[in-house]
Amino acid sequence: MSKYVSWYPLDMKLIFACVAMVLIASCESTQTNQSELIERPFSEVDAAQTIVLNTGKTFEITLPENPSTGYAWKMDISNALIVRELSHSYTAHASGRIGAAGDGLWTFRTLKVGEVEITASYERPWDDNDEPTKVIAFTLQVQ
Repeated sequence: MSKYVSWYPLDMKLIFACVAMVLIASCESTQTNQSELIERPFSEVDAAQTIVLNTGKTFEITLPENPSTGYAWKMDISNALIVRELSHSYTAHASGRIGAAGDGLWTFRTLKVGEVEITASYERPWDDNDEPTKVIAFTLQVQ
């Protein structure tokens, strides 16, 4: 037997523990840094339930829209400190037919914890006396 004590087994355990911690930390950061965009846009069917999202997430709402009729969706956010609208775009119907409804796409971002309602009103934006033809409310719980 040698009178010297080998630190080799202890050193290997320490190295293994450090490597394991680095791997776990990299997995966690990869998960939190994954796409901040919710994969599927929300639609009218999602308005029937409360949508739960984390802060810092980007999400989309898509609704059928036909600007050639003079009607457009107006989005009203009950608390702009919790959710902010980033953009709106319109894609015409794939058939290219005149008068065919296309899709409106709105992009939003969650900013902080709270509950917020996004109300979509299908109306003529230039006519203050005209009632919306349709109103859809999305309730979001941001955690």
